[in-house]
Amino acid sequence: MSRRFWLALGAAAAALLGFDRFIVPIAPGPDLELHWATSRQANKTVISFVNDAGDIKGWLRVTVDPARAIGAVDARLSNHLPLSALHRPAAPTLDIGAAGTIDGSVQQFTWPAGTSVDVVLDSMAVGITDWVVFTDKGSDSQKKARWRTMWHRLLLGLVVLAVIGGVLGTLRPEPVPVVLPMTAHVCVTAIIDGMSADDSIKTFLRKLLIDRTGQSEALEALNASKISELQKMILVFTAQRMLKERLNNLIQDLDGFVLHLP
Repeated sequence: MSRRFWLALGAAAAALLGFDRFIVPIAPGPDLELHWATSRQANKTVISFVNDAGDIKGWLRVTVDPARAIGAVDARLSNHLPLSALHRPAAPTLDIGAAGTIDGSVQQFTWPAGTSVDVVLDSMAVGITDWVVFTDKGSDSQKKARWRTMWHRLLLGLVVLAVIGGVLGTLRPEPVPVVLPMTAHVCVTAIIDGMSADDSIKTFLRKLLIDRTGQSEALEALNASKISELQKMILVFTAQRMLKERLNNLIQDLDGFVLHLP
């Protein structure tokens, strides 16, 4: 592929990446850069969620595998601030918010950057299928994070390919097209190729004039055994008339150019 193609590909990928970063994100809402990990403490499972995007004010919803019982739930920040954990088995979700609930609703809490939310489950194994953080500026989730990651990797991959292609294109310059000298042979070939005629007439003329075969050999190239003598005569007459007409027109045009020379 040409160097222009790789440069255009890189420019398009960079433009899309900038558009996503600074204008309209591919996954609307805040990018909280949330990640989580599990650990074991005695006979309990601890799921730690950490945000690297800065202080957050909101609450966390964790969707768990309904096939696994999670038992009692406790939640707290790693700075020992207690949180409430509302288990909704029917959903099935865990809603993590500020300590204490009002009419069963989850309250927002302040989540400092670099601080983990530790959810302690009275279970040895648990499956998390999704998480959602709700803030005043919108929500972020595991699905959005995965989509952003896939999208950014795709765009970065295209940029890398474009850079590699551009470098290779620079090291190996594009071949210069071969320009054939304008000879009578080249001129007649171009006239035959540009004729508005059947392929049989063009094939006959190429064999006769370009390959320099005899008339009978040129007709044989058309599977002449299936063509009657009358059809052969008409084909030869038509081919001669059409080519002579174009050659005469070309000669007249060339004479016109000669007359304009000083």
